Amino acid sequence: MTTAPARRPSPADLAARLADRDRRLIEPGTRSESDEPFRELYERAVLGSSMTPHSRLVALVLIAHAEPVSGSIPESAQPRLKGLCTETGLHPGHVVVALNTLFLRGWLRRIRPGRERWDTACVQPTIPAPVMRALLKN
Repeated sequence: MTTAPARRPSPADLAARLADRDRRLIEPGTRSESDEPFRELYERAVLGSSMTPHSRLVALVLIAHAEPVSGSIPESAQPRLKGLCTETGLHPGHVVVALNTLFLRGWLRRIRPGRERWDTACVQPTIPAPVMRALLKN
């Protein structure tokens, strides 16, 4: 009796496995109301991270638009791609790469889920759960 050989995983299979494993790393962290304001936590987390300079700059510009305590960016204050390019002085391509990186690593989320383009997307800064735990421990 012969058995069929095991199917070799495709690159998509491997990416899906990594995404499942890493999903818990990019989930937003939670905090209590007694913790310091979200904007301060986010700034501390970003400045203490190993992000590239472009990603760090985009993250800090985004959080500057956020409400200090809640960290949410109102619809009227959303900088969008054009505003981020103006405020950072970066080329739109660099800003898009930074936004994609921040999104994939759990540092921001889209308010309306989906594949909305960055020039029209509404975003909210988030702190990945492991980073939030480390911040609140200190």
